[in-house]
Amino acid sequence: MSVSDQIANAIIKIQNAVRANLETATVPKIKILGEILRVLKKDGFIEDYVLEMEEDVAKARYLVTLRYTADGESVIHGVKRISKPSRRVYAGYDSIPSIFNNYGRLIISSSEGVLTDAEARRRKIGGELLFSVW
Repeated sequence: MSVSDQIANAIIKIQNAVRANLETATVPKIKILGEILRVLKKDGFIEDYVLEMEEDVAKARYLVTLRYTADGESVIHGVKRISKPSRRVYAGYDSIPSIFNNYGRLIISSSEGVLTDAEARRRKIGGELLFSVW
């Protein structure tokens, strides 16, 4: 069985690993997921991610190292998928909503790659609202 929404599958895998207090989570190797992980690492939501190659190239995956505070609390408190395969949601740079008064981030797919809401506003770029993370 194939997964139709691989972005939602990946962020839910990360959220479930956080809830189970695991150190790592694995997500499939897809170009857009690599870009999403790059943005999450840059904003401090994950510690790191590494590409793990298998003999079968189709089974390659990212190993995501989750980030926790000194108290053992996860940096990621929740995620919410916004744009779905059945309903795409787009916004111009001037109508991008803020997440929890800019405490969280909105991940956006634009013509210039995957960006956070703050970066999209600064560069005056709109795009597809993928998901929010806080």
